[in-house]
Amino acid sequence: MTTEAFYNENADNFYNRTLNVNMDHFYKEFLPHIPKGGTILDAGCGSGRDAKFFQDQGYNVTATDSAIEMVKLSSLLIGKPSLHLSFEDIDMKEEFDGIWANASLLHVDSKILPKILEKLCEALKPGGVLFMSFKYGEGEYIKDGRYFNDHTETSIGQVISLIPEFEEIKSWKSADTRNSSAEFWLSSIVRKKMKYIKN
Repeated sequence: MTTEAFYNENADNFYNRTLNVNMDHFYKEFLPHIPKGGTILDAGCGSGRDAKFFQDQGYNVTATDSAIEMVKLSSLLIGKPSLHLSFEDIDMKEEFDGIWANASLLHVDSKILPKILEKLCEALKPGGVLFMSFKYGEGEYIKDGRYFNDHTETSIGQVISLIPEFEEIKSWKSADTRNSSAEFWLSSIVRKKMKYIKN
């Protein structure tokens, strides 16, 4: 089973398990970097929970997911079509003030993660920010048919350093927001540098 197949086959269960998870702490880290009414790409939107929250706060949100069943569910939740796109398929230029990739880039093969981050960087406006989160740890593995790559502050810093246009704002470890889980997460916010303009 592939990661995409897992989410297609378990879409309803995943939707119900994640829809009401409290993400306030992470929103408070991300949203101060986004102008009021700004544009946000929810990349790997899953249930659409976060896209709906941003939309309800007055932001202009585009949601994407690679699993078609998650696209269907998230489209219903946010009241407009989510886009059926994988990270590899994203091809946008300076469209967004912020990109939210919560628990989604952790399914990208570590070998191509720098290339995907370059794509997301291209999609950001200068000065725009990317939020991303991974399970806390090191290495890559398959669990329940899903691929995972884990990160620590050090390892994600090394990946970020491969993208010259990115500067790291903050990376931090936190407990899982699902009370039933003893896992920890690594979250990171990076900014696309403003372009240097000669006089």
